[in-house]
Amino acid sequence: MSQLDISNLSGLRISPSNEDDLEKDPNEKKIKYPKSVFFIIATELSERFSYYGMRAVLTIYMRNMLNFNEDKATTFYHTFLLMCYGLPIVWGIIADSFWGKYTTIWIVSLIFALGNVILTLSSIPPLNLPAIPLTMIGLFLMALGTSGMKPCVAPFGGEQFKLPAQAKYLQQFFSVFFFAVTVGNMISTIITPVFRRDIQCFGIGCYPLAFGVPSVTMLFAVGVFVSGKSLYKINPPAGNMLVKVVRCITHALVNKKYSDQEKSNWLDYADDKFDAGLINDIKMLLRVLVYYIPIPMFFALYEQLGSRWTLMATRMDGRIGNSSFIIKPDQMQVSNAILMFIFIPIFQALVYPLFRKCRLLKRPLQRMGVGGFIAALSFFVAGIIELQIEKNHYIPPSPSETHLKFVNTLPCPVLMTNNLELDNSTLVIGPENAQIVTFVNTNRLGMTLTLNESCDSLASINNRKWVGEVPLMLGSLQAVFIFVKNNTLVASISATKEDFVKSNEGNAKVRIVINGISNNNIPPLEMITLKSLRGDAATYDMNVIKGSNDFSYTSVSELPPGEYSVVNNFLQNISHIGNSGHSSWAEVGNVDVHTGGSYLYVVHPSYGNLSDSFKLQMIVINTPNEIHMLWLIPQYVLMAWAEILFIVSGMEFSFTQAPKSMKSVLQSLWHLMNAFGNVIVILSAQAKHSHSQATEFFEFAGAMLIDIIIFCLLAMRYKYVEGTTGSIKDRNDNKE
Repeated sequence: MSQLDISNLSGLRISPSNEDDLEKDPNEKKIKYPKSVFFIIATELSERFSYYGMRAVLTIYMRNMLNFNEDKATTFYHTFLLMCYGLPIVWGIIADSFWGKYTTIWIVSLIFALGNVILTLSSIPPLNLPAIPLTMIGLFLMALGTSGMKPCVAPFGGEQFKLPAQAKYLQQFFSVFFFAVTVGNMISTIITPVFRRDIQCFGIGCYPLAFGVPSVTMLFAVGVFVSGKSLYKINPPAGNMLVKVVRCITHALVNKKYSDQEKSNWLDYADDKFDAGLINDIKMLLRVLVYYIPIPMFFALYEQLGSRWTLMATRMDGRIGNSSFIIKPDQMQVSNAILMFIFIPIFQALVYPLFRKCRLLKRPLQRMGVGGFIAALSFFVAGIIELQIEKNHYIPPSPSETHLKFVNTLPCPVLMTNNLELDNSTLVIGPENAQIVTFVNTNRLGMTLTLNESCDSLASINNRKWVGEVPLMLGSLQAVFIFVKNNTLVASISATKEDFVKSNEGNAKVRIVINGISNNNIPPLEMITLKSLRGDAATYDMNVIKGSNDFSYTSVSELPPGEYSVVNNFLQNISHIGNSGHSSWAEVGNVDVHTGGSYLYVVHPSYGNLSDSFKLQMIVINTPNEIHMLWLIPQYVLMAWAEILFIVSGMEFSFTQAPKSMKSVLQSLWHLMNAFGNVIVILSAQAKHSHSQATEFFEFAGAMLIDIIIFCLLAMRYKYVEGTTGSIKDRNDNKE
């Protein structure tokens, strides 16, 4: 949840010291509550639903559907956020100086809706539209739209109230406004991943629905907002304070360059054109802005919840117990909003009062410092979890390597020797087992296979030795099957590369290889279907391809985790073998696959006394995701604590320490700090200097630690402004 989105609640001037008196104003009851604010709240709820719903699945969409690698997907995701938080300054100037808030809101809402519609259309495969260019156009328009709403919607809602008589109502409006933002975020972050994963459109996850529902919601928001025009109080543009600040600073710098006079402060050179009050307020503004310098690094960590942390979740197991419910990786983002709802009241009611009794964390900068340390800790924890995830990953061959997966289908061990004088020149492959061996810079491998003489199960085998060569494909993983044909030991290499890459969707990858069918008078197969044994009883067809005289195989299919029975479509018979391991071909067996695993299932004849039956042998190419997704909760909890301490306290610091005339300026610059934080992530993703994702997490943790130490050193010198008078406390005990 981005900055709690209370950053939208800027631009209104209410002195906290007067609120109690204002609530007692007798005129408050005589003035009707403005109905117009309900249209504004409904607009914000719909816009936040649309924004967060799209954003929840965006990174995974770019990786899975646009075929971006994770660095590229991360770069475009944070470029989108960069625009979302960098452009509010521009739109604030346009609204305050030219168009006014009402006109700006409905125009940018249309722009946002148009971008959402374009993104949706680009994700519909049958339209055959250029997906990547249209996606970029859609995201650009959406960034323009949402960045225009940030500085306008909440202040426009505040303008509907008559002050001071309705100050209490105004405070209630901000609470409801924040609630609407949070509800829109949570609902959309939960349901759009369901559309993406659990609903099939055009044979794939339904991204058109995941983007389309937010599009319809945004079009609804535009209609709701415009329909309330007759009820709105619309103020004309009155000028933008940020423009005045820039003009004053520019004028001071120019005058100082050409002036012969000596003045105590360089801003005083603008006193010939600007009044002393504005100049003094800018001095105080710049004094506060020094403490904004370390803030971008915090946002560089915080905004990765929707990119690196979401991609991290795709490599984890989301199953809940033995149920069919699976947590989607992009649904983990909602943890932030839920945890904020839980912890904000706890911090306000328990944590802060307890620390105040201990004379700790009394000042905003102190709390920001602690929040920064906790943010660094959250990424350190993320790095530890990522290290555990990476332990389960199969390391693919380099371009100069070939990985051979020797698959022994026999009930006896087999000795493999090759003609290369390497450490792996001799290998014992266990009964009905498989083992990977790496070969470097060779296109053909000469080898000898020898069946163990002491194996009684295959006593009738005449020729127990096989000598031959197999062709190798560099940079690939290939399977070598060891079996018996015509009472002779035989080896045959797979006609295709095995797929070792984990599924981007968190599914399991399955290929079925059939051996020895023609030797047992079984009719040829055209298709094998796997039928889910879950409640949905979904079926997945796998076309059978003839590979050689000895083997046929299916293409690789992605299946949701669970147990499946093998259906021979030619015989129209479903297996009911359970765990016995033997059957006729009509009863091959069940397969049980897990999140992220890659499996090779070999159907081959049984040997010995069961030579007329068949067996289903499972070979794991890539181990399934073994680390559960709920192990992400600790780092999400730490980041929620960091967000409360750093962002909320940072906004309190900005509001209380800035001159009244500069509060909206500081709010715009706060958004800009977020934009700079996204620049840091973009540069990191493009640098590609990290060896692993875990290393990158540790690097961000270290950078945040250094950054917050610098921040704390600066904070120790800060003297707080006294209330709203503008005077500065000089007593040493008021320093951080």
